[in-house]
Amino acid sequence: MRRDVNSIEEGRKEIKNVYESLSEPLQLHILSIAHLLLKTQELVLQSKD
Repeated sequence: MRRDVNSIEEGRKEIKNVYESLSEPLQLHILSIAHLLLKTQELVLQSKD
């Protein structure tokens, strides 16, 4: 289990490094997409209630 946690943390660090190397407009675009995905997930979960 500890190995999985370490692997996840390493993956997060790698994603963060790649994200920070992108241009600001591209970072904002990715954030907008992530926001839309989270909102969609929230609405889907609410509709199941």
